[in-house]
Amino acid sequence: MEQFQLDEKGLIVKCPAGQVPISATSGKAKMQAVFSADTRGVCLHQKSCPTAAPIKRGESPRVQYTPDRVEKCRQREYEKSEAFKQIYRWRAGIEATISRLKHQMDLSELRLRGMKSVRHTVWMRCLGLNILRATTYL
Repeated sequence: MEQFQLDEKGLIVKCPAGQVPISATSGKAKMQAVFSADTRGVCLHQKSCPTAAPIKRGESPRVQYTPDRVEKCRQREYEKSEAFKQIYRWRAGIEATISRLKHQMDLSELRLRGMKSVRHTVWMRCLGLNILRATTYL
């Protein structure tokens, strides 16, 4: 789906080879774009074409997909943008520390009860992680 050019409704406007569909329809559960059977013979991407063409029955090649797939495609496009990378870099920075606390400092399963004792244990293990990190610079 990432290779196809979509409009704002999620319907296919052009295929990766630049072919325009004859018709594009949308329903609640399924969307479809039908291409001309005449262009299939001259298409440069014929061997890797994602259109499922039942040639034996003489039907036109088509692509069927769901609205969820369109949303995933749009999400992947957004994740490639610079705006997403600027937002995500903060999360990526803290994820490493959280992973270290869980695995290296064994915070994945605390066998304590009460907020006071849990808070004390987490603070002590965070302090221990900071001490371990500080010793690597000496």
